Formats: sequence, structure tokens, C-alpha cells
Amino acid sequence: ARLANDSSFYSLRETIDKTVADTKRLFYEVIFNRALIRVREESVAVLQSQLQDQQSRFEAGTVPRFNVLQAEVALANAIPPVIQSRNALRISQFALVKQLGLDYPNDPSLVPIDVLGQLDYNPIKIELGKSVFTALTQNPSLKVQRQNILISKEQLKAALSGFQPTLTAPAGYQAFTIPTASRLDQAVTGLFFGVTGSWNIFDCMATIGATQASRSSLQQSMINYDNSARGVELDVQRAVSNLSEAQEVIDSQRANVVQATEALRLSRERLDAGAGTQLDVLNAQVSLLQAQTTELEGRYRYITA
Repeated sequence: ARLANDSSFYSLRETIDKTVADTKRLFYEVIFNRALIRVREESVAVLQSQLQDQQSRFEAGTVPRFNVLQAEVALANAIPPVIQSRNALRISQFALVKQLGLDYPNDPSLVPIDVLGQLDYNPIKIELGKSVFTALTQNPSLKVQRQNILISKEQLKAALSGFQPTLTAPAGYQAFTIPTASRLDQAVTGLFFGVTGSWNIFDCMATIGATQASRSSLQQSMINYDNSARGVELDVQRAVSNLSEAQEVIDSQRANVVQATEALRLSRERLDAGAGTQLDVLNAQVSLLQAQTTELEGRYRYITA
């Protein structure tokens, strides 16, 4: 019972850790979706400005109608991602409200929460070997598995006790009246003690069956622990690998955003000078949006990992 109590405590700790991790993930998911909306809305605003510029040039007779159509198509293609991002933000907000257990207002379409924060990027150094060792020694789920092994050992001891004799040693002080006495106060008093024993020599092999079942349960507990330990080690390896990948993506996209911004500026100047095409501007705008989106995704994945 004591071992089972400890196992329940570790199970509770595992549930608490999972709740904390899920809450943090949902929190930063809201931050990520909101930042993604802002980036995509800025792209739409730039494309709207580009469309107005091309319409003005077309009316002045300096560019063909094809330039206007290109700008309209680019703007139309940029609007659905904004709509999708807004929907993703609403869903992530509702999911966070559910996770926190907040009450919904009378209007279920309203979100009774305001999330403040940003996707901060604070690089940390993680050593895989130390991380795996820490997980194997402190992970609550593995502690539960270790408690199950100890419980199975105690159950095996209880099953093996069926092979042993059972002894009973009663002792006490007794007083009783003599049935044939003429007076009620005539009684016999004194101490008594004794030992009785029994040994179940043959029980139709019930004890052997119970022992085999307990041994099988113990082996199963040990196999489950080994499998869980491998799973925890794999989770740590996956998390550290994702952390490294996200860090590399962020570092690469930081420079890429700067280069894409400069490329967009140069393509606009070339178009204004008549040395470039509108397609160059649109391609540069798409490249900048992709670089900004990839950096945001990298930040979110880094925090999650």
C-alpha cells in the first residue's frame, strides 16, 4: 500500500508536468498565430500599395494592363493566408481558455482572455548525455514504473508465503465460574498460552500457480520499465534534435530576412527606374514573407522544443 501510494504521487506529478507543458505550448501558440497575422497583413498592405501604384501607372499609360492583373492576382493570393491565420488564432485562444478552465461569456464567440507576450529567442546550451541521464532519474513516469516493479516483488513475496507453514500462538488471562459450585464467587482463574500450526502440503497447485503469475507480473513490470526508459530517451533525443534544428533555422533566417528586405527595396527602385519588372518586385515580396514566416515558425518550434 505504501508503494502504491508513492506510485499515485508520481502519477500526479506526471499529470502536473504535462498540464504545465500543455499550457505553455498553447500560450505560445496564441503568440505565434498573432505574430503570423501581423506579418501577413503587412504583406497584404504592401501588395495593396503595389496594386494602387500599378493602376496609377496604367492610367498614365506607362505600364501595360498585364502589370495591373499581376498585382491583383498577387493580392488575391495573399488574402486567404491572412484569413487562415485569424482562424488559427481564434482556435488557439479557445483551446487556451479550455486548458485554463475559464468560464465562457454569454456570447461563445468572444474570447475571455488577453494573452501578452512575444516569441523571445534565448539560446540555451543543452548536452544530450546529461539530459538523458536527468530524464532517466527524474522522469515521473519512470518513477511510477519503478514503483510497479517494487509492488510486483512484494506480491511475489506474498505468493511465496503459501509454501510456508502458518503458526498461531494464543495467550491471555481467563476467569470462569465452576458450573457445579454452590456459590457464584467460586471461580477458576489463571494464565493460558498455546501454539497451533498448519502447513498446507497440497493445495491443488494453487500456490504454484499464484507464484508463477506473480513472477510473470514482475517480469512484465521490468519489461514495461525498459520500454518506457527507451521511450523517454527517445523523447529527449527528439526534443534536443528539434531544439538544434530550430536554432539553426532561426540563425539562418535572421540574415535571410535582412537580405530579402534589401532585395525588395532594390527591386522597387529598379522598377521605378524602368530597369526592372513588376514580377521581380512580387517575387521579392514573396521571398520576404516566406523568410519572415520561417523565422517565426523557428522561434515557436524552439520554445516548444
